[in-house]
Amino acid sequence: NLIGTDRSGLLDRGNASEGVKVDNNAVDVVLGALSAPNLIAFNGRGVGAAANTRSEWAANRYGRNADLAIDLNIDGVTPNDPGDGDTGPNNLQNFPVLALAERTDEGLRVVGDLDSGTNVTFAFYASADCHSSGHGPGEQLLETRFTTSPSSFDFDLTTDVDLSVFDTITATASLDGTSEMSACIAVTDPPPGIAVDT
Repeated sequence: NLIGTDRSGLLDRGNASEGVKVDNNAVDVVLGALSAPNLIAFNGRGVGAAANTRSEWAANRYGRNADLAIDLNIDGVTPNDPGDGDTGPNNLQNFPVLALAERTDEGLRVVGDLDSGTNVTFAFYASADCHSSGHGPGEQLLETRFTTSPSSFDFDLTTDVDLSVFDTITATASLDGTSEMSACIAVTDPPPGIAVDT
């Protein structure tokens, strides 16, 4: 589906508010599929979630939205909390914190941590630029990875990306739903002396 744009991804047909709004008392909403992610662009925000929702929307592409790609509580970036014990849309699932995004011979190595529970699926994105909030936008969905112990992660992705892009990530917990986008991190070249296929 194309939400806020046409198939070129360049035409502005967006909404002033949310491209998709998941309202109160909506539960177990799944938006998008890895095999055919929706494109949500040119809206006030990509996906906005009100109270008491548990939803998954990692399997989408986001771009050129004025505000956040994913906004829990519809109030801007929701800070992580220790232990992830707060409540609200998707239980305000903490977003991952990235420490490294580095090209390798095989594709991309991504390192970081997540203060959250078990059974989490990470979705990795690349974008040409970082959103003004410092989080997202999540233009290109690269890959997903599942882990039962998400506290510290080090994944080798097989998708190659251009060195100039920014990497961001979401976390979808099996009991809580999808987080907001992580803060962006620039993809870097490996240290000198390590060859990378071009």
